Amino acid sequence: MEDVAKEGDVLKFKVVGKDPKTKKWKLSRRVLLPRPERPESSRPQETKEEA
Repeated sequence: MEDVAKEGDVLKFKVVGKDPKTKKWKLSRRVLLPRPERPESSRPQETKEEA
C-alpha cells in the first residue's frame, strides 16, 4: 500500500464489520470511492415495443 498512502497520511474508511474470531475490524476504502461510469457499449439497450 506504499504506492497509495504512507505513514502519517489521513485516510477515510468505512467499517464494514468485525471478525468474530480475531476481533479485528474490517475496513473498506473502496466503498467510499465513486463508482466509475460504464461505457455506452456495455449499457443495456432500450428496446421499443411495437403495438
